[in-house]
Amino acid sequence: MSKYYSTIENNDIIIEKRVPFDDYKEAMHIFSKYYKSKSQRSVLNFTTELINGRFARSYIELNLPENISMNDDTISTQRYLNAVKHSNAFEYEG
Repeated sequence: MSKYYSTIENNDIIIEKRVPFDDYKEAMHIFSKYYKSKSQRSVLNFTTELINGRFARSYIELNLPENISMNDDTISTQRYLNAVKHSNAFEYEG
């Protein structure tokens, strides 16, 4: 039985639900079906959360820049800049 599970959403629609994996390498293989690197040195940074010192989850949000609504606030600006950075480095559906 696997220790971890992966769920992948696209536009709030779950396209992979609780796909089992045992280590991070397996998880990256699951995720890599949904994005393609545009260069050999493209880096995709995941946020990993620990709760009480134990692994809870690791995630990333990939958006297309045109799908980010700009509200002149810091969070919208940061989400937009991250979307531009990711879309320059990777091909994916938003």
